[in-house]
Amino acid sequence: RGGEPLFRGYVASDFKGEYWRVSTIGSPDGVRRPITPSRQKLAIRQEIRQQLTVEVLDAGILHALPAYGDGRLTPQADDPGKVLQGKASSALYREKPVSNGHETKYVVYSVRPDRNKALPFPLATLENDLSPKDRDFYLQLPNALVDLRKYAKQAVMNRDGSLPDQVEIAKRLLANLAQPKFRYKQPEPGLPRIDDLEEFLLIGKDGDCKTFNSALALMLRELKIPARMILGFKGGKVENGEFVVRGMGHAWVEAY
Repeated sequence: RGGEPLFRGYVASDFKGEYWRVSTIGSPDGVRRPITPSRQKLAIRQEIRQQLTVEVLDAGILHALPAYGDGRLTPQADDPGKVLQGKASSALYREKPVSNGHETKYVVYSVRPDRNKALPFPLATLENDLSPKDRDFYLQLPNALVDLRKYAKQAVMNRDGSLPDQVEIAKRLLANLAQPKFRYKQPEPGLPRIDDLEEFLLIGKDGDCKTFNSALALMLRELKIPARMILGFKGGKVENGEFVVRGMGHAWVEAY
């Protein structure tokens, strides 16, 4: 949102105890496959060719602008392997992990952003359909969270007690979490505890982008909208003719 590019990386999709689990170990994401070439779809909507040079932060995860249509690692003296995509999360991986600090070069073709203001979240993939299994996976909620469930319904409910359509639900939740009612604070390391999100919604009302989007993803799920939280980078600036992203970690939500 706001026109700044979002470089998609980790996908927080399910839970381990009181915390989100990320795409490197997410249970439905064990099957990784080469990116399915979708250049014909990209051509219809115009594509963006990204030639990326990244200092590896994780042995396997790659970052790029979504949604991906094609991708490859830049050939090197040794066999670099392929760019793979998670079956359910659409996260990008190196086929052959490397150690942190290693420089990786790769090319990804992505969809040019759609300026359709009717959609409250960034486009994640070229496909809109989830299998029944994946849909159930992205609707799961931790146990308890009674107050969060109640808060979500009250935030979007029509005056007659009915619920609006899914796009309007998403818009109302976003509006409910806006300033001045809620306040952003400086990012903290790690992911928020799931149990702390009810205190954030009902009492504290201040948190970093991971706290806001954790709460948003769970409330969307409570309202039967499959959702997940994305961890990546936002923005950047031009330095010596190259677009550089440095230390601008961000979290956001993708929903179906």
